Amino acid sequence: MPAEGDFLAKDPLSCPSAGNCVAGGSIRLNGGRWHHAAVVSQIHGRWGPPLSLSRSFSEVDAVSCTSAGNCTASGTENTSTFDGMFAVSEQAGRWGQPVRIPLSPALTALHAGANAIDAMSCASAGNCAITGTYEWDVGQFVEYRPFVVSETGG
Repeated sequence: MPAEGDFLAKDPLSCPSAGNCVAGGSIRLNGGRWHHAAVVSQIHGRWGPPLSLSRSFSEVDAVSCTSAGNCTASGTENTSTFDGMFAVSEQAGRWGQPVRIPLSPALTALHAGANAIDAMSCASAGNCAITGTYEWDVGQFVEYRPFVVSETGG
């Protein structure tokens, strides 16, 4: 559903055809201080209102569209119970619900956190790859290590 608020564009943009694009970022609803993941779509050359994808403190970091109305957005989320990544897909012009992407149990056990998504690409609907970095606590200092997450067949 369209949301009233201040849309804050980030870097992600995907245009599968001329006049059909999706931009990602976040939206500050009703003047609040928390930002929620959001997208804004251009359909046949006209930009629509922002669409809030989440009610948590989150933002869209990457967008990939395989065709007009068929896109996937991914981003980061930070709540009291979850600090990680999510993805949400649009099919035939309708956005679904965000799905959390957990780190592997081995990384979680070693206190990996503070994820950052750098890029995403979808070769076809339901077949995507996301790359970025995660924070690795090695005692006296923190390292940032790369990761790749893939989706096959939805």
